[in-house]
Parts: sequence; structure tokens; C-alpha cells
Amino acid sequence: MLAKYKVIVVGSLGAGKSLIIDKLVNSNEQFRNEILNVSYKSHVVDNVELEYWDLDGQEHVQILSRFNYKHAKACMIVADINAPNLFENVHHWFKCVTEYTQNRQDIPIILILNKIDLCTEAEVSLVKIRKFCKLDRIIKVSAEQEIGLPAIEKELMELISCVSESESTQVSEISSSLDIAKVYDGSSRRRKFGWF
Repeated sequence: MLAKYKVIVVGSLGAGKSLIIDKLVNSNEQFRNEILNVSYKSHVVDNVELEYWDLDGQEHVQILSRFNYKHAKACMIVADINAPNLFENVHHWFKCVTEYTQNRQDIPIILILNKIDLCTEAEVSLVKIRKFCKLDRIIKVSAEQEIGLPAIEKELMELISCVSESESTQVSEISSSLDIAKVYDGSSRRRKFGWF
């Protein structure tokens, strides 16, 4: 049975989210979650199924957005590298992601800077982004020219794998703590009631 991981994809209109997903998945097959009114596409990589949830247009429906982030294993923020308000766009989406995931363990966040084939990027924006946004990776791509796209799934798999290992370790530690608590609890009961 395939492990299935949900990847949230956010970004401003025209940044190229849908095109990037289409190029990664390379399939017209699309699924829909009717309850949350959102579509997603799946792609199998190294015996792992990645579900890309494109949240285009969801930013104004905060309650739905919170539900959409549930069970996500990673998030991609897609931005147009040539946008004059690049920093503001990225910072806005970074704040949304961190706000919507505040009640659970942090998820890896990758920034995808699209349209490098038309690049006139301001390095000042990138310096500010690195300073004010705690991003796990920054990847520059061109969805149109299919430049840099393989790096996205490579980085996603690496980050998700690290998070999964960390969660397994935490579960193991919690189980060990519970076992110790049971042993202690049992011994204290024996002392209280004079059991051997």
C-alpha cells in the first residue's frame, strides 16, 4: 500500500501554481473533495503518492482554509520572481501558512520562485524573504520552460521523510514514557496495598 502525503500549494493569482502542479503530475486526472470544495492531483514518486492541493481562491474563506491545511505534510508557496511586490506576496502567504498550522506541528515550507526565464529579480527582496520568513527551501523554476521542476519533488520527499522520522521518534518516546508511568503506577499501588 502506498504512503499518501498531502501537499498544500498556495500563492497569488498568476504565480503559476496550477501550471507547476500540471507539469509535476503530468496527468489530466483530477480529484475533488466536495466537502471542502477544492480539487487536487496525485503523483506517485518512489512508492509515495503526493497529493497536490491547489488552494487558489481559498484565501478569502478562512474557515475552509483551516480545514484544507489539516493533515498536510508540506506546503509550497509559489510566487512570481518578477513581481514588484515579491516580498509582500511571500510574507503574506508565509503568515497564512504559519497561522493555519499553529495548533499542530510545523510543516515544511518550500518557496517556489517561478518564471526565472523572464527573470529581472530584485535580490533585495530575496534577502528580506530569507530574513523574515522561516522557509525550509527556496527553489527557482520556470514552469513554462520546465526548468528546475525535478528539484521540487526531490526536496519535498527529503523534507517529508525528515518530518515522518521525527514524528515516529516522538511517538516512540511518548510510548516509552507511558510504559514507565505504568510501571511506576503499578509499583506505587503495590506499596500502598502491601502487594509483592
